[in-house]
Parts: sequence; structure tokens; C-alpha cells
Amino acid sequence: SVPTKLALTNKDLEPEQSGGKYMIPKTWVSERQVLRIVQRTPPQVILQRKGRGGMMFDYVPGSYFKKVLNFTFGWNWDFKITKQEIIGTIGDEWAQIVTLGSLTVKDDKGHTITKEDNGKADIKYLKGTKKPMDIGNDFKASATDCLKRCAAQLGIASDVYGKGEFVPDDSLPENSDPSFLSAGRGKKLPALYYSSRRAAHGSR
Repeated sequence: SVPTKLALTNKDLEPEQSGGKYMIPKTWVSERQVLRIVQRTPPQVILQRKGRGGMMFDYVPGSYFKKVLNFTFGWNWDFKITKQEIIGTIGDEWAQIVTLGSLTVKDDKGHTITKEDNGKADIKYLKGTKKPMDIGNDFKASATDCLKRCAAQLGIASDVYGKGEFVPDDSLPENSDPSFLSAGRGKKLPALYYSSRRAAHGSR
């Protein structure tokens, strides 16, 4: 039978260990970089907003993803937009801007890792009209969402954007490194469980 809840925790996000050592495949990405990527997201950067249907969604601002990428890879990363398009017709309540893009992280020796994904943003209208409020900002929001989704594939903020499968584990060491992400230590995040039924909250 399919379990209704998966007892997975943030500890599952850490690299596996054997004999007290991390079982990280030997690649050009260092163990220090891996640990920075998969560390717990500081509670103070986990925000909420109301989505369609009145549901509340947790999200992490794009500035946090950029900060982690900058400090982990030394500003040695690129984000490329492949395509942006409007889905629907401007004036439709459900119209969105969808962005396809790719994130590439690299080192000084020519090694690279590329992740591709798509992002989206609703077109926002002036109250009581079908006139876009600022469609340029909607395009930028869609691009930022795309960057965040690509970065989440690397593991950044995976405890937030994969929260349907993971719950916080207080036994996981807080952000011991790097220090720029260590604020808010000791704060507990609400327990979040995956259910086979539709969850009351989601991540965007």
C-alpha cells in the first residue's frame, strides 16, 4: 500500500556518509561547495505570499539564490534565457508569462554544470481593469522564477522547494558555514509533511 506520509527529513538532503566521511563522488565541485548548496535555508529568507485560490505559498526571494551562487562559485555562473512567451491573451485573468532558461555554474578550469527549467509569472492588472500594471516587471518575475527553479535543481533551497517530501530535522547542524548564511540560528521551522492527499500549502 502507498503510505500517506513519508517520514523524510532535512537530513536526507545531506550527502550520504560512510565511516564519518561524506560519500560525495569526486568531481570538480568541492565538498565545501556541496555543503553550502544543500544547507538548510535560513528561516528569515523564507517568506509567504497568497496564490490563486487563496492558498498561502512559501517562497525564497531570488536575491538569496544569487547570493548562494555568488559565494559558492565565486560569481562564476551564467543564466541564459532561451525563450519567453505570453500564455493566453493579455486581459485574461489566467494569462501568464513563461520563461525557459538555463543556469550554468563553472570553475576556472573549464568544468561546467548546466540545469534547465522553466519559470512563470501571472500578468498583473490595474484594479478593476484588464490593463497590465507593469508587464515588464512580470517578464522579470518570470525570469527570476526560472533562475530559482534551475538553482533548486542544484540543491539550493531544496528544503523549501521540496518541502512536500521533507520535514525539518532539528538534529541537522545549522548553517555552520558560510557565516553569511548563519543568521536566525536556533529558530524552528514548522513541521511539514508530505501527504498523498493535496497539501494545504505549496511552494513557488
